[in-house]
Amino acid sequence: MEQSKTITMAEEIPLALQTVGELVAGNPRLSRVFQRYNIGFCCDGGLTVMQACERKKILTKRVVDDLVEAMEAGTTGMPKLDLSIDPSELLRQIHEQVDNHLGIELMRIHTMAERVARVHGDHTPTLVAAYNEFTVLTDCIRDFQTFIAAQALPMLLEGKIDDTTLDALEACHAGVLTVCSRLAALTEGFTPPPTACNTHRALFTALEELQRMIERHHEIVRELLRKAMQLVTEK
Repeated sequence: MEQSKTITMAEEIPLALQTVGELVAGNPRLSRVFQRYNIGFCCDGGLTVMQACERKKILTKRVVDDLVEAMEAGTTGMPKLDLSIDPSELLRQIHEQVDNHLGIELMRIHTMAERVARVHGDHTPTLVAAYNEFTVLTDCIRDFQTFIAAQALPMLLEGKIDDTTLDALEACHAGVLTVCSRLAALTEGFTPPPTACNTHRALFTALEELQRMIERHHEIVRELLRKAMQLVTEK
């Protein structure tokens, strides 16, 4: 049996010997790691990390290292950006790195939202409504990404950023915020009930973090476009 890295939690139990389910119950953000390796954390959550890795023929150390990194990372896991670089290069990084991260998050949240709606939707119809709203949100986010790639970035490279571009940005973001507000209402502020399963808890945590990620994404792009417009005006 392979040697795993010993990282202790409050109970002083190595991560590899804790069950997948209890880790996600204690920190729903760790669901990202288990989804990456296709390790179940709900019905199959009774397996320890080591047992789950052996079943999947994955190196335990690799998963443990990823779990530790997830614990130490920021809440959203959004790539860090150097805000001091040239505006056009920064927007290109946002398009390539942040949008890629958002795409991965949207796919993994969709998987959880669909499962929770299918399993629990009969007795909790708001979960079905939340799943439907999430599909709308996904479309709104993709519209925002398309705006950056097809309009904002080309105009920035051509030095043609103006108030019209900023107005279009705010219009895209307003649509996203409207859907986020409906999702928050349907989930009672992304608060799972005490009896919620691990997937349910991980879903609500992911939705709340997605909203914060979207807000940060918008703030960076807005300030970037304003800075670029100022530079154009000063020329």
